[in-house]
Amino acid sequence: MRIPLYLAILLLGAVHVGAAESWKSADYIKYEKMAEAGDGTAMVTIGLYYHQGEGVQQDYRKAAEWYLKAIAAGNADAFNNLGVLFRDGNGLPQNRKLAYLIFLTIHMEGMGDEETVMRANRNLRKIIDTTSDAERGEALSYTWPYVLQLVMSLGADTEIRDSVLPTTELPRIRDNDWWLDSERARMTFESPPPWDKIKAAEQASQPITTDQQAIEAAMLLLQRHQADWGPVTRVLRTGSDWFRLEFAHGTDQAERVVLVDPATGEASFPMPR
Repeated sequence: MRIPLYLAILLLGAVHVGAAESWKSADYIKYEKMAEAGDGTAMVTIGLYYHQGEGVQQDYRKAAEWYLKAIAAGNADAFNNLGVLFRDGNGLPQNRKLAYLIFLTIHMEGMGDEETVMRANRNLRKIIDTTSDAERGEALSYTWPYVLQLVMSLGADTEIRDSVLPTTELPRIRDNDWWLDSERARMTFESPPPWDKIKAAEQASQPITTDQQAIEAAMLLLQRHQADWGPVTRVLRTGSDWFRLEFAHGTDQAERVVLVDPATGEASFPMPR
């Protein structure tokens, strides 16, 4: 089962970013207005301003926040740039294993245009040359929810909870359906604890109480159905206390809906009326 990381990020959305500068150049204002209108290219451009210190004081953390916002808007270049920040430890906790996975994801998924993929491939070759087999083996032993947790927290949340450990329904990246049989056959390394054990999937669902838990339950349903929907636009509680999550769907005017039962945590598509 493949769980594309970029889809999960789109579903969860991104951090809110606001500009705090007392002055703003004409270019900055132009891109800021475009970003406010949802332009991912403008968002990554503002991120580059902060990343490179061009026109603003260099601030790697703000760059990362803008990149995360651009990723949620579907910009693969921002994902690449975020990987560079993790690789170099600029403004974020250095995490070369996560950077490796980011570059690998862009390469394997063919994210962005040809230039984006080529740049990711260069970054991927470079980080393969500068990391050990053990480091890459550990990275490939993670699950997608754990990678998502690291990305969305900008590297701050490294806790390995039971909910991100591999199960028969939640594969490790090494068990993803990306790989050719010949590639999979070469993965003879041992996954380190706690990624070395694959538990049976839990049969009993857990009750949920927060909007974030409802979003995560809906995300898993969409991933199982390979549903390419946009970010969450609204989370509502119905009269029966169910969670109703509305998702954008490309340029379609109609929103798509997922219902989540708070008693069981199970997500479902509503029955046609």
